[in-house]
Amino acid sequence: MKITTIVDRELNENELFAIDRFSYYYDNNRAFVVIGDNAVVVMDEHKSHEKMLAFAKESMESLLNCHPDFSSYVMDDGNALVEMQYNVFSVVDGEKAGLLPTDKTVPIGVALQARSYCLNASQNGEPIAVVEPTENEKG
Repeated sequence: MKITTIVDRELNENELFAIDRFSYYYDNNRAFVVIGDNAVVVMDEHKSHEKMLAFAKESMESLLNCHPDFSSYVMDDGNALVEMQYNVFSVVDGEKAGLLPTDKTVPIGVALQARSYCLNASQNGEPIAVVEPTENEKG
């Protein structure tokens, strides 16, 4: 994955966790923009950096102006994933959140925590990094 940092600082642990997990979930085949701790906007198709950043900002703004519906999933790696409207997603470390290997659904508290990552990032309104698959990773 090619990571282009937009902010003038090192990426934090939660941002790096999101990059690692979403790269895995999409088998290194999808571009996305990191928008906050554990939160990303996934691209439907690969675009230029400028278009990806514009799409991410538009998605964040749109998310704040709609009902905060979401769906939650337990992923094969034991983490909790939350999907919101406008291609905004968040992931919570299942081990840190106390998810058990036998859990088939995400407890509401964990799901709401993940949703809050999406909403907080959207409220901040600034993309943090662009993540793109490299040619040798595309499947």
